[in-house]
Amino acid sequence: YFIVLSLFIAYYQRKFIFKVDRVESNDDLYGGDVNYMKQLHTFVDTLITETLAEITKIGEKTEPQAKRKQGQLSIEMLNLLVSSFQMNPQSATLVVKLYQLAQKSFGTERNAYLDNTLQHIQNKNGTWYQDIAAKILTTTS
Repeated sequence: YFIVLSLFIAYYQRKFIFKVDRVESNDDLYGGDVNYMKQLHTFVDTLITETLAEITKIGEKTEPQAKRKQGQLSIEMLNLLVSSFQMNPQSATLVVKLYQLAQKSFGTERNAYLDNTLQHIQNKNGTWYQDIAAKILTTTS
């Protein structure tokens, strides 16, 4: 799901980074078109919902490695959101919840990937990211 989600996020850009000579790409054909953007938004919402359902399903398994896998996938999803989405109340809440789920999945063991993710959020510009980091720090301390 993450690869497809990343692809649709790239399609959401008005101008693509790469071009093929003499080939009209989707950004030339549809870039900025309201209907195209709505459809992409719908696809992205569906992919996020499906991904979260899969992460939840993995966490319902009783094997210890399932919890660990759930934590890893939560961090990957969280990083995709932080890196690719414009933060708003809904996405910020989801980021915090994914962080908490990942932390819960790892239990008391330290996880460098999780620590680096929090540091990345703290280093991003914008009040949304500072608010997210503060919320994570207050709910996980």
